[in-house]
Amino acid sequence: MVKKFKANGAEIKRLREGLERQSLQKEFAESVNMSIRKYRNIENANANLSADEADRIARKLFVKREAILYATDQPRLVPPSPASSLPDTAKIEPEFTIVPRYDDLYLRVTKDAGDLFDDAVKSHLVFVHILTALTTETAAYAEDMVKLLQSLSFAQRDRFSKVDAGEELSIRTQLQKLLVMLRGNDVWIYCDHHTKYLPESYEPRDHLGPDYEWQTILAFGAPGEYGDDTVKVTVDNGQPWNIPTHITPIWSA
Repeated sequence: MVKKFKANGAEIKRLREGLERQSLQKEFAESVNMSIRKYRNIENANANLSADEADRIARKLFVKREAILYATDQPRLVPPSPASSLPDTAKIEPEFTIVPRYDDLYLRVTKDAGDLFDDAVKSHLVFVHILTALTTETAAYAEDMVKLLQSLSFAQRDRFSKVDAGEELSIRTQLQKLLVMLRGNDVWIYCDHHTKYLPESYEPRDHLGPDYEWQTILAFGAPGEYGDDTVKVTVDNGQPWNIPTHITPIWSA
């Protein structure tokens, strides 16, 4: 039996609304590979989650899984209703967690060249993970795709210049053809947008600095099994930082 966890919908909503990107319900639901109907049920009715679903949401919110769930054991209790309150004997103490410099990110499969184009055109760099064996043919397709996406990044063009309409159409067409050719050879494309904070450091910080680097994280992987359309890769956050996670009641004896 798959273990289920009870979502803390109010806390998830609060953290989502504080995001700089994908803060709208529909955008956030898509970013964690979830239907908007299911996601609304999580926020509005504290719906149950699988461990994988909880992890995907937590990572997007830059917190640990425990920060967005109600515990079924002490010291945190699942309230009988959203209106319930903590007992008077509860003492409240803030908790913090560290977002590590190197962390896991779940990339979603893409079938649309437009998604790849849109991510690359607003990125400083494109990073690539090869998660499956490539033949000479598929390696050539993958190389062509990476070169096209890198040509769109700020590393190879001025950040404030627009891509020419004719060039954009040509690149989108080429990307779509490469997507089809790779999928026809059982190589799926997984992608997401990631923010790396600068300067690089291993020392946790209470506040993130103004410098950052937008990245397109691309992975060439095998087709997902049993309906899974995500893969896990390691990303560099640039620096670790402290964030509040949850107000945890500490029960007195």
